[in-house]
Amino acid sequence: MLHVIVRAIDSDTKNKMFAAGIISALLAVSLVGTVGFLGGAFRPTGPLSHPNGTVYTIESIVAGSFADFEPHEEPFVPNAPEYTVSQGLSNVAMFGLYGTLPDDLLLKIENNGFAAATQTEYKQIHEILELNHDQFIPSFVSSDAVLHAFHVLYDLALREVEVYSFWDLLGSLTASMLDSTYDQYLAASEGRWKDAALRNIMFFTVAQKLIDSGYVIPP
Repeated sequence: MLHVIVRAIDSDTKNKMFAAGIISALLAVSLVGTVGFLGGAFRPTGPLSHPNGTVYTIESIVAGSFADFEPHEEPFVPNAPEYTVSQGLSNVAMFGLYGTLPDDLLLKIENNGFAAATQTEYKQIHEILELNHDQFIPSFVSSDAVLHAFHVLYDLALREVEVYSFWDLLGSLTASMLDSTYDQYLAASEGRWKDAALRNIMFFTVAQKLIDSGYVIPP
């Protein structure tokens, strides 16, 4: 019989699970929206004048498990002046910082006011934003940058949970299944049932070896 220690969810493991509390922050937005909608805190704003216009307005405090959301209005009047890009980009500020740009990019900037180019120097968006900040270069923050930041936070939350909670629990589960399966193998008579139990031992042994590289495979 294989002797293993099955670890239950003790207080230490529970405390480790709270290290992944950032999940609460990610779920808070969904929770606030759900509670507010069901509680009548939202009201439709009427027909949309824009396909991406606001659908609901939060008019009262919405309580959530992570934090309470209190609506706050910040009135503003869009007043960005219109502009056109001169031929040759003569009126584009800081144009000389980027060296020689390909003709297709120059044409796109002239016609559209902007251009997007692939790069391999930076791995994360925040690296570019930090560089622009240090060099006093304005940054254009688009919706995909916000989505990327959300994805990075979500990925971090998953890794925190896996490292501090799921890894130990998975190891305990695999070890206990391996122990039970070995008992079934010893108790089974020769034939298809013993062969099936042996295959189960192989299955859980592979998983246990992947979890713990120091695990010694039984003969």
